[in-house]
Amino acid sequence: MDRADKTDTDEADMVNLSIDGKEVTVEEGTTILKAAQKLGIEIPTFCWHDKLEPVGACRMCLVEVEKMSKLQIACDTVVSEGMVVKTNTPQVIKARKGVLEFLLINHPLDCPTCDKGGECDLQNFVFRYGSDKSRFVEEKRRFIVDPKSKLDDLSISPQIIRNMNRCILCRKCVRFINQIAGENDLGTFRRGAKSEINMLPDIPVDNPYSGNVVEICPVGALTSQSFRYKIRVWQTEKVHTICPNCGDGCNITLWAKDDRVYRITSRRNDRVDEGFLCDKGRFGFEFVGLGGG
Repeated sequence: MDRADKTDTDEADMVNLSIDGKEVTVEEGTTILKAAQKLGIEIPTFCWHDKLEPVGACRMCLVEVEKMSKLQIACDTVVSEGMVVKTNTPQVIKARKGVLEFLLINHPLDCPTCDKGGECDLQNFVFRYGSDKSRFVEEKRRFIVDPKSKLDDLSISPQIIRNMNRCILCRKCVRFINQIAGENDLGTFRRGAKSEINMLPDIPVDNPYSGNVVEICPVGALTSQSFRYKIRVWQTEKVHTICPNCGDGCNITLWAKDDRVYRITSRRNDRVDEGFLCDKGRFGFEFVGLGGG
């Protein structure tokens, strides 16, 4: 193939479209969401993760596309030549408010005690797009783990605590365990309003990458035993460093205060770790006592 033919082929593989009045050229097969990200335009999501197959479960990323009668999900709608997308119209804003209202119907209002407070996608999007009023007057659905307790926390592994009442069923955790970790020790059980994320019966989640589900959970449904109720994220200082536990050199962030490390999270570097940490790197920090803290 000569240079002219190669150029023609490359041009044929590119698609031109407009998002919020801004022109962008992307590769054929690109989704609206990724095209918007290329322009620096934020489209809110709960269930999407660029390392997982899109499922369009949460509907938070709905956008308006000219010549289409209904709003489209940006995470799994492929762009086409000449497409005109609008991400912030009154219709889109109304749809986002509706999605959030449905999610909050059964979601407990326990932000002051939830460890995800300060970094919760649901909390942030409600502030941005939601309402401070609720039309729901019925009793909230509740997943009861222990009738004698009102916490409804379930230990699904030595480090992971599940609170199903906070879950929005984005299934990021289940999809990560299956698609990235290559395991099946976490799943979605039952159907409809009774659907719940859970371990297999009497078999705790036990794979070397299980802790990633805590980090990618967009709400406080999954929390880590070692970090729960210890400190608020805004009280900590973030220190960027490299994991010392093996030769891979995964990029990590230490969350510390007064010379004490409270947790470790990933610091994505696709050349090394793709943003995922093994449990040894994530939880193996408690022996550290910087300055004797």
